[in-house]
Amino acid sequence: MAATSGMGRAFRHVLAFVVAVSLSAACIWVGLRPPDDGTRKKHKAEFPPAVLACTTDEDCQLVERIGCCACSASGAQWAINREQADTVRRFLKKACGLKAPCVQMDACRPDLVAACIAGQCAVRVAPPEPEVRDG
Repeated sequence: MAATSGMGRAFRHVLAFVVAVSLSAACIWVGLRPPDDGTRKKHKAEFPPAVLACTTDEDCQLVERIGCCACSASGAQWAINREQADTVRRFLKKACGLKAPCVQMDACRPDLVAACIAGQCAVRVAPPEPEVRDG
């Protein structure tokens, strides 16, 4: 009976060792595998060129959402061609979906204005208003 007990103990030790090595290998495999296993590919999305095209400053308008989050939710402001606002809305709806993680942090700047620079809508800081002095 002592021999059977010794063999049983040795078998349990071998089994525990095999299980431990298998679990360790599984953890290492999970840690080293690439994050994108090929089932879901990320793609780079760019605005159509017409969204930013302009000839004068009046062609451009400042928008509070140029990415998945509005500037009031840690996003960014930018200038776009005012006739392309609907295109931008549809583009962002498709590109961002419903799962954009936005943080409630206001990044909107009241001193920005839309401008046409080198044929593309952009933002620039508005010139300061002259001070009115009582005299």
